[in-house]
Amino acid sequence: MATSMAHEINQPLNVISITVQGWQLLHRRGLLTWERYYMTLHDVQVLLDNVSRITRLIDHVRSLGHPPQDIGNFYLQDVVKDALSLCRMQFLNHGITINLDIDDNVPSVKAVQTEFEQVLLNLLSNSRYALAEKKGGCRFRARCQHCCLQQG
Repeated sequence: MATSMAHEINQPLNVISITVQGWQLLHRRGLLTWERYYMTLHDVQVLLDNVSRITRLIDHVRSLGHPPQDIGNFYLQDVVKDALSLCRMQFLNHGITINLDIDDNVPSVKAVQTEFEQVLLNLLSNSRYALAEKKGGCRFRARCQHCCLQQG
């Protein structure tokens, strides 16, 4: 389902991107005046930046829909940031502020990255539902820090 959704959303984004790049080309060739269309080059760059951001999110969602990967090393900080990027707007739409506190010394983790991220997304979703039931603004704090575990 995730890969199908990503494909369907990606097509209109490609059209937007091609159109905006076409506008830039016409402007560089002197064939399009931005004043006439009430747009500036800055506006076009903002649109392209947003298309790039959405495309990265779609690619990320698409990776979650693929078969499980092998166990490997990854940085927990990256997975937390990726998971939060997928659900940040849902938190904000419910008036929930996110405070991310990541220790730079957190070592890599050995696990299946996509499965770990899916668990994290479920925890974030459950947290959002619980906090959304409270009245008024809420804060959600995600913290990653290094701690040592010893086998024995």
